[in-house]
Amino acid sequence: MKKFLIYFFITLSSISMLFIFTGNEHMFKTLRSTYFSGHTGPTIYDSDLFFSGIIESDTPVDIMTYPNSQNMTIDAEILQKIESYDPVGLLVLKNEKILFEKYWNKHEVSILSNSFSAAKSIVGLAVFKAIELGLIKSTDEKVIDFIPELKGKYRESITIKHLLNMTSGINFDESYGNPFGFMAKAYYGDDLLNKTLSYESETEPGSEWKYLGGNTILLSIIVSRVSNMKLSEFVSKHIWKKIGASKEAIWSLDSEGGMEKAYCCYYATLRDFARLGLLVVNDGLIFNESQFDSTLIQELKSNVVLNNKIVIPHYSNHWWKINYKGLDITYARGILGQYIITIPDYNMVVVRIGKKRGPKDESEHPVDLYDYLDLAISLNDQIKLNEYSSDLSPDSDSLITSDSIQSR
Repeated sequence: MKKFLIYFFITLSSISMLFIFTGNEHMFKTLRSTYFSGHTGPTIYDSDLFFSGIIESDTPVDIMTYPNSQNMTIDAEILQKIESYDPVGLLVLKNEKILFEKYWNKHEVSILSNSFSAAKSIVGLAVFKAIELGLIKSTDEKVIDFIPELKGKYRESITIKHLLNMTSGINFDESYGNPFGFMAKAYYGDDLLNKTLSYESETEPGSEWKYLGGNTILLSIIVSRVSNMKLSEFVSKHIWKKIGASKEAIWSLDSEGGMEKAYCCYYATLRDFARLGLLVVNDGLIFNESQFDSTLIQELKSNVVLNNKIVIPHYSNHWWKINYKGLDITYARGILGQYIITIPDYNMVVVRIGKKRGPKDESEHPVDLYDYLDLAISLNDQIKLNEYSSDLSPDSDSLITSDSIQSR
């Protein structure tokens, strides 16, 4: 036993020294926060592991309940599919009112949870808000004018638009399964600024689309520098307080008083995430007040066109896009099934948080996304049916059909 302990401590010391000398100190926190704590990776409740920036709220605006929402019928097959992905919360809003809301696994209305990459979409909003405030002239401005530390062959050609559309050509590593990769270092490590700026521009900007969280971190640096504020403070003042958030949110930092892990790790309640969706679905109008330049929100949803004129249909300005059953949909998403889905044609927002999501299809969309869309469509159809029924006189013998509803 004595020899075993000696060998064990020698091995442990050797591994520790290897982590340090290879620049992988983050592995200490990675192991402590995952396998040594009974997890295999990041969770939706990781906020206590990191220092946090506070996104203060101001005057909460209540979200009311949609009339007769208790009479909505949830398709059993759709609900079964949804529950197979281990959700903790699901919310559907129609006309800024709660049409459906459900929680699982002891999650409650006031609990904050991790956005994961849905935070990228918040950064996208922050960039456009900085443009609205005149802090940035347009998305065509050169990144090097704000971040002169940028490296690489094409560093002088990269624009803010390239960062927003994931076409910067910077050689960031995005392997989530690699414990020694950039994303692991960014999540569990510190000194995020220098880690990010160590990567270089090696491909012509605008020539290819490649989803990389480092682009988001660079955008957050720009917002912070032009505003002379921490990203958390900027979002609090210009977005969070404006949308009537019910609670303060938090953003994980890379160190005490450090910078936000902007590509990830924004913690808020289910309903407050939905308020961000309301801002987008109505082109900046929320609770009958304009809080965002509508033309900028419309630009946020525009198509990405590469240098060779190929259109990227599924992504734009840090938000995902899809056309489903004739509906143009813009949404934010995170790796464990965090969704903020906006459906303008129906004036609906769907928010889902949970612990698992489906695999991506050939169009880059997780397959469980379609379940949440089908739920929203089903609920909207019921509303149209109820409205059509109420329009009929009591003695009417008109037959209500799906075709007659559609014609309305």
